[in-house]
Amino acid sequence: MLARGATGVAGLVAALAAFAIAGVGPACSFPAVTFDPQPDASGTVGPADDGGTPDAMASGGEDAETFDDAATTQDATTQDGGTVSTPGFDGGCDFNGTWATQIKIDVTWQPQGLMSVILASGSGTITQWVKGMRVQTAAAPLQLSDNSVVCGIDLPDFQATALGLNEVYGVRFPDSLFDDGYIPPFTVNGALTLQADGTFSYSSTPTAVLLGLTMQSPASDPWPATVATEIDQDMDGNPGVTIAVAQGPLATPTTTATDYSYIPTGVPAPFMPTNVASSLYVAIRQVTTTIGTVQNCNTITGTVGIQTIDAKAAIDSHVLGCELVDGGQCTTGASSEAAFVDNSQPVFTPSSTGTTSFTAIRVPTNSSCSYVRGAFP
Repeated sequence: MLARGATGVAGLVAALAAFAIAGVGPACSFPAVTFDPQPDASGTVGPADDGGTPDAMASGGEDAETFDDAATTQDATTQDGGTVSTPGFDGGCDFNGTWATQIKIDVTWQPQGLMSVILASGSGTITQWVKGMRVQTAAAPLQLSDNSVVCGIDLPDFQATALGLNEVYGVRFPDSLFDDGYIPPFTVNGALTLQADGTFSYSSTPTAVLLGLTMQSPASDPWPATVATEIDQDMDGNPGVTIAVAQGPLATPTTTATDYSYIPTGVPAPFMPTNVASSLYVAIRQVTTTIGTVQNCNTITGTVGIQTIDAKAAIDSHVLGCELVDGGQCTTGASSEAAFVDNSQPVFTPSSTGTTSFTAIRVPTNSSCSYVRGAFP
């Protein structure tokens, strides 16, 4: 996202997206609290319009309403007059509705391949935002299904080695990539489990998020060495999704850099200028699981797990091409400018000493991705 946090070298950007991301959380138990309204003939319970749940007509803008910590409603009954027993709907929480999730993944990275002379190793935090339309049914009240979309991605900054003149690189995912509906939805399937203390835990199955390419089995297939199934997802005439290389002053200047630099497309040589890129065309895959605890009927917190596929953390990306500052496109193919940028990107690993956390909150029904990104401190 162009307006949010700095991110790194070409490939960096890819890594993250993704993803992805899908942050549903655990569940909760609130004795003596039941959900509202009654299920319809299909057994689906729709979001309530009172008692701390979103108004179906909420715009999702800055004036969107807030919610109480608990939804106090009348007892639910099925269409045939039968009752839904506690803890059928998580001891009273009706989770139907729209949820915003912020995911933070502390990562370390090592430069990839022979181009490690350019990029220094480092550490930082990947932040992602997800919006999900959650469905909970009377027929299977301990199963939750979220129809989700990615609403934003921030990657950490990256620094070059001395050979790269200690430059600092960042990338920005444009808000329009998420706000204009270019990214297709994905489904998060999870299950609630009653714990001995009366609360509920939540666990989701591995969920894959793809940007800029297709894969037959994205939740389990190894990441391809080269991408042959790229798609122009943002419909700008370039493969993958387009992200901008950050420019302007650094929020925290280093001893060797005060501003962001464009991304080099070759090894710098004395007195020989190297073409630099202002935009990158990337493909991204991320595979995650979530587990946590419901704090109240409108708030869920927990941890995020990154799947390991083919002995590598599934935070994957490729640079498919790039646009040069001086105009025109980077060369592509073997030993090309695009290949140099792709082979210069970092390999991400979740930090062994950091955190992989998520916070999910209920938001108004018609909340936009812009609202979701602004819903967290």
